[in-house]
Amino acid sequence: MPIWDAINHAMTGLATGGFSITDDSIATYDSAMIDFALLPVMILGSIAFPVHYLILRGNLRNFYSDL
Repeated sequence: MPIWDAINHAMTGLATGGFSITDDSIATYDSAMIDFALLPVMILGSIAFPVHYLILRGNLRNFYSDL
């Protein structure tokens, strides 16, 4: 992945819930290593920020109860 794309993915992965900067999403890069590197960022981006806060405070029950 080019450095400019990596910077953009790093800044927008959490804010957009995993939307990519290209029209083919991460399939543009055709790399399993890039897919596995971006997967945790995309999953974290799909969880609401208040739930992140509660999980960090030790209340894991909210992760499963948040709709």
